[in-house]
Amino acid sequence: MSLRTAAAILVVEDDDSLRDCLVALLADAGYHVHAAANGAEGIQAMLARRPDVILVDWRMPVMDGLAFRDTQRRLEGFDAIPTIMMSGHEAASPTRFDAVKFLAKPFEMTELLGEVDKALNDSDR
Repeated sequence: MSLRTAAAILVVEDDDSLRDCLVALLADAGYHVHAAANGAEGIQAMLARRPDVILVDWRMPVMDGLAFRDTQRRLEGFDAIPTIMMSGHEAASPTRFDAVKFLAKPFEMTELLGEVDKALNDSDR
């Protein structure tokens, strides 16, 4: 069984169109994909089904990506889940997020798939 067919990915993104696109892309690539529209929903989704990799947007309503990541890091057993932070905001800095990878929007979908695969290969799932 490949990493993709066994892996669960959580997409936390407030932009409906982008979220739907990411879900479709990842599902087409063979991943099991779950999605949430903000960080608070993302925490609930993460607790309901532990993902192998998390993609999270930085700027969202209700709970942003930084607050999501802070909460995730405080939850034992969830703190080590590889997390890829995404942002289109020009003030975003990769060092602020304590994430496996930072992707500046817009990004190429092949780049995203490569980073997800790399996160899976580098983790101890």
